[in-house]
Amino acid sequence: MSENNLKKVDELVVDLIEKLTDLHEKLNQPKKEKQAPAPEPKPEIKLEDVRHVLAEIARDGKAEEVRKLLAKHNAKRLSEVKPEEYATLLEEAKDLSNAG
Repeated sequence: MSENNLKKVDELVVDLIEKLTDLHEKLNQPKKEKQAPAPEPKPEIKLEDVRHVLAEIARDGKAEEVRKLLAKHNAKRLSEVKPEEYATLLEEAKDLSNAG
């Protein structure tokens, strides 16, 4: 082999070693943990939404049950219920609606 060919072989071997080293480093890097997708935000429940559901239940002859639900949330009227309790109140109202 000529000296010129030996230099080319040498360069190819060095290049191959560098690429193998890079590949080895990439394969041995700690794997990134897959992040769970952020939960979709729940739609905001508004006073009007709860009022509509409670009014329908009251019209179906369950006005007393609606009053009891409000009392359970320490309120005599819907406007006294804390907004953070709307979701719970709405679920309870739907359960009441489905009960009969």
